[in-house]
Amino acid sequence: AESASTENTESAAKSTAAAAPKDGEEEEAPVIPAKVVIVGGGPASYAAMKQIVTLNPDTEIIYVTAEEHVPSDPSSLSKELLWQRDLELSADLKYKNADGTISSTEYPSSIFTHPSSKVKLLTGRTAIDLDPGRHIVTLDDGTQYKYEKCLLSTGLTPHTLDVSIPAESAAHVT
Repeated sequence: AESASTENTESAAKSTAAAAPKDGEEEEAPVIPAKVVIVGGGPASYAAMKQIVTLNPDTEIIYVTAEEHVPSDPSSLSKELLWQRDLELSADLKYKNADGTISSTEYPSSIFTHPSSKVKLLTGRTAIDLDPGRHIVTLDDGTQYKYEKCLLSTGLTPHTLDVSIPAESAAHVT
């Protein structure tokens, strides 16, 4: 029993020494454990996150999006705001439904902000490295998450059309 205890102590000492930074080296950022990491703020990642929460509300999810705010539903952006006549509502990414109620193009923030929510929303962040062998995703701020499951759903960048837009319409086109 004594030799097993000695082996454990020696093993712990070796791993501590291996983890300690050498002179002149920066200390590595800690790796944060995460059950699920979702990278991307589009409809596929949002639908996947909602399904995970529905099936297992206790699953801790790290939801990473480059957007600076709660992600928006692109179908509402293109369909509802396109015909919106109320520019003040449009500026806030809101629209009036056929029944007169006001809706937002942003996904409901309650799934991220409710006290019982296990979803952590990280806005303004991008994944810069993925190590599938070690199950680690690194974000642009250096934060690392060790995941059990990871969904990469980064979507695409829309192409800009090379068309001339009349001056009176330019303020309404992005």
